[in-house]
Amino acid sequence: MVCSFILSFTSFAQAQSGKPFRVGFQTQELKGDFGLGLSLDIPVVKWIGVRIVGNHHWLDLPGETDNRTAHFQTLRVGLAPDGWQVAEKIRVYGEGGVLFIFPENALSPDNVVAGGYGVFGFEFFTERMFGSSIFIEAGGSSAGIRADRQPGAPAFGAGMLLGAGFRVALSQ
Repeated sequence: MVCSFILSFTSFAQAQSGKPFRVGFQTQELKGDFGLGLSLDIPVVKWIGVRIVGNHHWLDLPGETDNRTAHFQTLRVGLAPDGWQVAEKIRVYGEGGVLFIFPENALSPDNVVAGGYGVFGFEFFTERMFGSSIFIEAGGSSAGIRADRQPGAPAFGAGMLLGAGFRVALSQ
């Protein structure tokens, strides 16, 4: 029952927008902290979609005698307009929305911190437009937080955001 509902929804959304759902994998750097993640592009109307991106990040915590690593997760939910086609298989795009940070308990007493983000990127299509692609993007985040439970309480999560990865169309 759930599967048939999901298939019906994806067929309806693709019919309304003319674009397929896409899934992706990316590497991301958020203020110097490396991350890996997955994304889902959901077509809404012909020229705009919703992009949901989840990343797992590693935060370097410098110590007096050694360095150690802590973890945090981010979730981006934003609007992703089609952008501008600059060549046959190259597109420039912008994206913006809300970024949620989920720090581990050893970093902060906060369970979740929200802020905004914005990126611009270049997408290089391997097939027809809005099919599979590789991308690079850069932007920024305002969802900063401090590691209050660590010496020196280093800040993380806000600042420069860089990413690269690929997206695959689920149907053609």
